[in-house]
Amino acid sequence: MSWIEAIILGLVQGLTEFLPVSSSGHLAIGKALFGIETADLSFEVAVHAATVLATIVVFWKDIVALLQGLFKFKMNSETRYILLILISVLTVVLIIILLILLILRLVQPFIDIRLQLLCFRAV
Repeated sequence: MSWIEAIILGLVQGLTEFLPVSSSGHLAIGKALFGIETADLSFEVAVHAATVLATIVVFWKDIVALLQGLFKFKMNSETRYILLILISVLTVVLIIILLILLILRLVQPFIDIRLQLLCFRAV
């Protein structure tokens, strides 16, 4: 990948990161449109890491204010905000775990049949 291709994909990542769609998808579309090939995921990881770093830099004052409010060990607006974030994250994690268990339960009979077919084919 050339520098120009990297700059183009970096711009695609930066411009689409805060849109309510997948910036990873935009990277894939950008690579397909411009015919860019990457050997591994190192570029995508680096671009996403740069996005996280840029987000931290932009929101640094807000992050510091939230942490200062949290470590006052009082119920204030910052502590409430962090608690709401934690509740939402835990809710999403619980839903994901339940969905994974449901999918595994639905797929399990097909996995069992496939394993039986493989075992009998080997005999």
